Amino acid sequence: MMQGAAERFSATFPHPMILKTVKLTAEGQAPIVVTAPAVPAAATVSVALPRLAPGTYAALGFCENQRT
Repeated sequence: MMQGAAERFSATFPHPMILKTVKLTAEGQAPIVVTAPAVPAAATVSVALPRLAPGTYAALGFCENQRT
């Protein structure tokens, strides 16, 4: 359990990906969609999160596969 709000969303893949957006949802709150900045594909992708209200969040990352 975290003692404070998350500051970043990160994910690691076995091949390069481009993170497009992260959708955060929490019960009783409107979804928050965070758009990732345009960066080259990488096996580890991340994006800074906005300041979040206290609560339990689910995160869903949308990525683009850069595997050839």
